[in-house]
Amino acid sequence: PPPPPPACPEHAPVAQPDLPPKPPAAPPPPTLTKAQGGPRGTRPCEFHESVDSYPRSCAVKVESDGTLTVTAKGTALNPNNGFSFRMGGGPTSFDAVGNLDAFGVCKGPFVATVATVLEGKSKTYELRFRDHCKIVIR
Repeated sequence: PPPPPPACPEHAPVAQPDLPPKPPAAPPPPTLTKAQGGPRGTRPCEFHESVDSYPRSCAVKVESDGTLTVTAKGTALNPNNGFSFRMGGGPTSFDAVGNLDAFGVCKGPFVATVATVLEGKSKTYELRFRDHCKIVIR
């Protein structure tokens, strides 16, 4: 008998290139709990990207669940360069989940730990995320 016909090329297995392993998925954002302390009202703040600093005014609102929402709008020169985040926990360390508009490598959603720093008799709150990104609330 004649040999069987060759396999159809469109159904032949295709060799897969060696793909690099996928990076591990980012951990899920923390569940925010009622803030024990933390900033309140309108306070000066700034965003730092590497060596650059961008002063802003942060408005802090206490939500019905006790977490804090911190919002800093852009400026007249850069109206879209602001940030907002929610924070909870405390009183010396808080969790934060938010979003940063513009600011190059720091742009986008972020998760950070907020450290309370005592400067003289006043407290500042510092969030550090990615490699060179920081928000300071005075």
